[in-house]
Amino acid sequence: MLSQSYIERIDDKTMADYLSTALIKLITDPRRTGKSVLALQLLSGQSFAYLNFDDDQLLKNFDEDAVLQALVEGYKKYDFCCLMKFRT
Repeated sequence: MLSQSYIERIDDKTMADYLSTALIKLITDPRRTGKSVLALQLLSGQSFAYLNFDDDQLLKNFDEDAVLQALVEGYKKYDFCCLMKFRT
């Protein structure tokens, strides 16, 4: 039915296993392959903060203190912090 094979997403148990460690998780892949969707699926039902750095001006003028302040003001309690769209 499909013209090309595809890679299946990881199952729910594997996702839970990834989240059960205190290690930083990094999702990398080529552009437009669903990294953001996968990250949000992993965090679905979890308490998490979300910061999107898609705007190049945010990275150009990055201020760590301002980011931390935004987390404190925007999210009262969270177990995970999802940082999106870092580019080099």
